[in-house]
Amino acid sequence: MNIIYHSTHSSPIINSTISPSKIKTKELPPPYLRPTWIDVDLDLVRINVLNLKKYIGDNVHLMAVVKANAYGYGIMEIARTSLSAGATWIGVATLDEALVLRREIAKHIPILVLGYVPVEHLSRASEANVTITGISLEWLQEADQAIEQPVDFHLKIDTGMNRLGCRTEDEVKKVIDIVSRNPKLRFTGAFTHFATSEDLTNRTYFLRQLNRFKQFLEIIPNRSEKLIHCSNSGATLYHDEKPFYNMVRCGKALTGPPNEPLKAFLPIKLQSVISLHSVLSLVKEVEAGEKIGYADTYTTTKKQWIGTVPIGYGDGWHQNLKPTGVLVEGQRMEIVGRISMDQLMVALDHEYPVGTRVTFIGQQGNMTITGDEVASAAKIPRSEVFSAISSRVPRIYKDNNTIIIPNSAHRNVFQTILYVLPMITIASSDSRDSCAICLSALVPGPPVLTLSCNHKFHLQCLAASIQAQNKQCPLCRVAIDATVVQLLIRKHQSHVQQQQMTHFNLFGFPTNPLPPVHEIPSVEDPVDENALRTLSDQISSARQAAAAAMAPMGNRPMITITTALEYSTKAFRPESNIYGMVTLQAPPGAVASVNASPVGSRVPIDLICVVDQSDSMAGDKMQLLKQTLIYITDQLNDLDRLALVSFDTRAFDRSHGLKRMNRQNQQILTRAINNDLHSAGGTYIGSGLQMGINLLNTRRTKNPIAALLLLTDGQDNHSHYYGQLLSTLPTDVQCHTFGYGPDHLAALLVQIAEKGNNGSFTYIDQQEAVGRAFAMTLGGLFSCIAKQLQVEIKFNEPYAITHVHSIYPHTPENLPCKRLGFKLNDLNADEKRNLIFQLHIPEIVVNETMSMDDENVERQDGQAADIPQIIGQVSVTYVDTNTNQTLTTTPVPFQLMRTLQSTAGQLPVNYNLDLQRNRVETAREIKRAMDERDYQRSREILQAQVNKIKASVSGKDQFCQLLIRDLEHHYPSENAYRSSHFNTYMQHSTERGTYAPLTTFSSAVYLSVPQEQQAAHFGSYQQIKRH
Repeated sequence: MNIIYHSTHSSPIINSTISPSKIKTKELPPPYLRPTWIDVDLDLVRINVLNLKKYIGDNVHLMAVVKANAYGYGIMEIARTSLSAGATWIGVATLDEALVLRREIAKHIPILVLGYVPVEHLSRASEANVTITGISLEWLQEADQAIEQPVDFHLKIDTGMNRLGCRTEDEVKKVIDIVSRNPKLRFTGAFTHFATSEDLTNRTYFLRQLNRFKQFLEIIPNRSEKLIHCSNSGATLYHDEKPFYNMVRCGKALTGPPNEPLKAFLPIKLQSVISLHSVLSLVKEVEAGEKIGYADTYTTTKKQWIGTVPIGYGDGWHQNLKPTGVLVEGQRMEIVGRISMDQLMVALDHEYPVGTRVTFIGQQGNMTITGDEVASAAKIPRSEVFSAISSRVPRIYKDNNTIIIPNSAHRNVFQTILYVLPMITIASSDSRDSCAICLSALVPGPPVLTLSCNHKFHLQCLAASIQAQNKQCPLCRVAIDATVVQLLIRKHQSHVQQQQMTHFNLFGFPTNPLPPVHEIPSVEDPVDENALRTLSDQISSARQAAAAAMAPMGNRPMITITTALEYSTKAFRPESNIYGMVTLQAPPGAVASVNASPVGSRVPIDLICVVDQSDSMAGDKMQLLKQTLIYITDQLNDLDRLALVSFDTRAFDRSHGLKRMNRQNQQILTRAINNDLHSAGGTYIGSGLQMGINLLNTRRTKNPIAALLLLTDGQDNHSHYYGQLLSTLPTDVQCHTFGYGPDHLAALLVQIAEKGNNGSFTYIDQQEAVGRAFAMTLGGLFSCIAKQLQVEIKFNEPYAITHVHSIYPHTPENLPCKRLGFKLNDLNADEKRNLIFQLHIPEIVVNETMSMDDENVERQDGQAADIPQIIGQVSVTYVDTNTNQTLTTTPVPFQLMRTLQSTAGQLPVNYNLDLQRNRVETAREIKRAMDERDYQRSREILQAQVNKIKASVSGKDQFCQLLIRDLEHHYPSENAYRSSHFNTYMQHSTERGTYAPLTTFSSAVYLSVPQEQQAAHFGSYQQIKRH
């Protein structure tokens, strides 16, 4: 049997042959030079994390704390495994650890540095998007003066540990004052740490700290928008209070029970994942009276077998760890003499072969030595035992029934080489054709590249052929695109190195080395700038003609603005708070789009489609998805660009970059859709999402409009938090998500859409609707008339905006204010946006003796003068998607009449404003109901909103009646209930139409004419294709 070990150094590969008889009598030696190692079972880590996540619930983030090399278990591997099982944050002790994780595996996962970061390194944290800890008032005062770039921080509250943190409420109030004046210090979370969470005999101090933390939280503003966390592993698992808030921090619990003696009190099953082993390097029989080791601490009293083991205090096994001894063939043996730097001695009961395994922590036969047993005997915490084991003891990982052995036994956290599944690969072909270069079959496995002539070859074969100056298709002699030639030449020159790990099966024998990881050549088709300018001029002329025909007496603006207040009149006193509204109205489709050239009558778009190809997409689902994708390619024209990404647990760039949809590329992509999309594997949305965002961020040229469409039918079995990843999405691009069928996780897709610059979420309840759903979204994109909208509202003194009820981002975030700006991503033809807010109406003091200048306040008959006052104004600045020019509308005033007489209960409420108030409040209550995990309580929230709508001024309006009908509808399952309502929530929040199930009625009002036309076109297209 040949065993091949791979070295990271320049020495050649070593081939060793071991006879079967030798294997029977002696364990296979590990593939590193010094046989002392730690076994870590990542499968058990994954199970532990899954159990923790299930216990804390979907609404609570799990931070995997991996400081100090994950307590000695291996920072990279524990972090990677925890994230794959549902952890959504990573916690570390130092900025150095955070930067290594950010570089190696956690590209977009939130990371919190729990320890001290010098203020001179704040820029490094900001650049890496790492959240840091505000350790004290003094530190934040220093940071306030030194900070250059915005950085997120969580404020540490010292409730009794007396380490880091603010100790008094006055200090916290001063911190709040600092951050209110300095927007670069972003206060995004607060936390504390318990001193006795694992001591169930001292709950008094734990409860004292918890109550103190609750007191501090009362003075923190907007804490519902912050991450609040105080539960470490002990507080998460051992206390009935369950102080989870919206995040818990688990370090020790990732790898087993936090405290082995308290294992019986655990509410969930946690399994220990680590063991420490070495071997007997020498066995000798020693006469009585001989000294063993340094310093004359042990003398044999009789003839005795002594075994030498290659581990010592240089490896972290110190003198105080001696009492528990070791296990040899299932029997406990005593460590004798002083432990040396590199080795120690064991008293054996008889002769054992050299190479016999020696276990320091773990199980042999029926005997077990636990980490807690070692720690208890040494009078130290268990985490101190493993954290102290040095980096020269390699960690060996079992993952998915495979043993993974990092090659360098001397690596540390800054030298870690990881095996990570590739985010970009070339799809394997299912074709049984042969590669014309090597004459081998194009079977699944080796990556295949399809040229523009539709001939397929193994990627490496083609790269080698091109390197030999053969730059034509080997079959038809058509010239290969020059960009592809350059990419493949570079690929051949930098041939992918073998992965720096060896994989072993459960019996310890090596499997075949992993195949090389190939990156796909991604070639972007550039935008045709000249054609774009010509089209822009055509559309501008047509729009002007259409606008003139509709408004011959003047130029009709592209966007109109109206304002409204809840009441038209308010008395001078008392002060009050009323609702206000700004309405933006886009022009109808007749103005926004015209029938122009055959190339296109609209602004070209860059479209990224990211679609699920996991196992659950098999059958009709996949067939309908393929039909829909082909329809999209047919609807795009020569100036549009399309990229197609599919994903299971990995991502595949099916289009090889953004491609202009000319006839040739449409045919190539159609073939790729039909031949390369196959259902297989699990679901990891993050892989496809990241590839799609990367394609957008690396564009060399850009079309005026861009969007990312994400479709999945399942639940993501990796991290459920993509906030950091979506923060890298270009600000002028929206992510629209589609939940396909009953099994998708609607809450996650809604979160992705919201974080994706307020995109839309569509629940596709039946397979046949997938095409119609995409067509409606296409109709909106095709009719976009404005992007990057900035709505600026200004009020005169002493009027002030106190609350905002629309979901769009606004500045400033802290209210009240007199000047408020809303940011909207885009506006399509026929669409309307109603921005709702509340306004403080101040009391006006009128002197009893009035000057002549004040006589207009009141007539002689005592009635209020019918002269409205302008109390504020609104204007909109936006980018015209056609001309790319920035335009600003004429300011539109807010008018309010003030009177001396009381108006309480006398004035009518503005009907349209009340209607829109019902809309935003319904959206808010739907979201609250969906966040409520108790189904009955969730339905009660919706029923309460029904009662509120019925009692409102506009309650009998047809739109409000449809709202009520939706809220009262009974669904066949809880999942259908939540998915449908999430869909409704997104439509009412954004006022953007999408496909909706037949059980939803109120959201139909948002569908624009272009969307309905595109959906009808898809229906006709399907009929033609069938015939």
